[in-house]
Amino acid sequence: MRTKSLTPEQMEARVARFNKLQTYQRQNFETHNIPPGAVEKVAARRVYPVMAPADYQGRSAGAPVKGPLGDRVQYCLPRCVRTRLVPIGP
Repeated sequence: MRTKSLTPEQMEARVARFNKLQTYQRQNFETHNIPPGAVEKVAARRVYPVMAPADYQGRSAGAPVKGPLGDRVQYCLPRCVRTRLVPIGP
């Protein structure tokens, strides 16, 4: 197997910094004016797209790390809230 050397710029293009990630909620609001609360009703409280193919047009299109064209691998980081269980019954 051959080793490939990367420049700092090439390596940075493959790094996603958590403090710079945008949630689906924010992306949907900025792109389609869908209120964040509406998205939270049908998805995890926060979902951070991290990696998607460079030509991807779906909801992970805003991911900062772009994979090879035509690739179908996506990586998202969900963050759910802890809920308190409420007993049902007598």
